[in-house]
Amino acid sequence: MSEIKFSLLIPSRARYDMVQALILSIDKTVYDPSTIELLFGCDEEDYSSIHNIENFKQHVPKLNITVHVRERSEWLNRDYYTWLATFAQGKYIWVLGNDLVFYTQDWDKILEKFIEDTMVVIPDRIFCIGVNDGTPKPAPHLPDFPCFPLISKEAFQVLGFVLHSEVPTWGADFLLYCVYHAVDRLFYMKQIVLEHISYHTRKVPVDEVNRRIGEIYAKNKPAHTYCLENIVPRNIETLKNYIEKKRVERIIPQ
Repeated sequence: MSEIKFSLLIPSRARYDMVQALILSIDKTVYDPSTIELLFGCDEEDYSSIHNIENFKQHVPKLNITVHVRERSEWLNRDYYTWLATFAQGKYIWVLGNDLVFYTQDWDKILEKFIEDTMVVIPDRIFCIGVNDGTPKPAPHLPDFPCFPLISKEAFQVLGFVLHSEVPTWGADFLLYCVYHAVDRLFYMKQIVLEHISYHTRKVPVDEVNRRIGEIYAKNKPAHTYCLENIVPRNIETLKNYIEKKRVERIIPQ
């Protein structure tokens, strides 16, 4: 049995056509399907999504797809992404949306080579990678940050989250940028191309999912400021301490 290398986390609700397009694009472009897993998170009352994803597995038999079901929550980052990460078997954990399409052939092979080549000089294996998804940033003065970050299993284990749990929906990707950029562990893979089929990219109209997420974001917007001032500095310190510990261990083997 092949080792799982990439765990793709995909919360989903009421967007089966998009999910089908995403799954088919992954099936078409992946180099070695035996080394990836797709973890879908669905609300327990969203019977249609659960049934349709489970039923679609037969059309992509080479892909390892699991559907994890939970009670509905407003906290996308904590109760879906980080929750799904607890089931992840892969060395690398990738936060994805259900409104994406993969275009780069052999993306898994390209990513793995980049990661393993980079980790030669970063033995602590703490990193965050962004890819080219074409999503505009909310303001021109903001830095380039990964909307769909890929992190190492080690980074998840050290910090305890994949996206900040204190922020329910949008904005956690920028917070993640602040953390990994501060410890010089942020990388970009512009040669890996995803298409974000979203109203953010003006490719589809606003749907009920976008509308609800936007309402939750507006209601909890102060959480971003709180997290930047209180949580992010602690996260940075945690990673710095871990990185230093691993550096010392390499110099002085235990």
